[in-house]
Amino acid sequence: MANTSNIYVPYEISETLRAVGKILHRARAARRDTAKIAAQRLGVTRGTWARLESGDPNVRMGTYLQAMSLYGLHERVLSLAERDEQTEALLLQARPKRGHVLRRTKADITRDTGSQT
Repeated sequence: MANTSNIYVPYEISETLRAVGKILHRARAARRDTAKIAAQRLGVTRGTWARLESGDPNVRMGTYLQAMSLYGLHERVLSLAERDEQTEALLLQARPKRGHVLRRTKADITRDTGSQT
């Protein structure tokens, strides 16, 4: 695996990952699971679980989602899949004002010219 420890992570993302890590930690603690048991259930090492709970940005997003699913928290992420008004407005602005213009090839022109005679 490539060394990704020196990548820049914006502050907002770091804070979000730390918050997710805290949520995972509280969910695990509320169920009185040890980190070792949680890691075994998830199929990761104890070290990876510790990195999850600390909000490490180098842990794959899929691993975060699986950990959230382990404790029934994955539905919180579903709100991200909902349409948001800002994105929809930008998509509408990006649409062409007219329909798609078909470009004619030389073969089309030759064929059309030949059929008129």
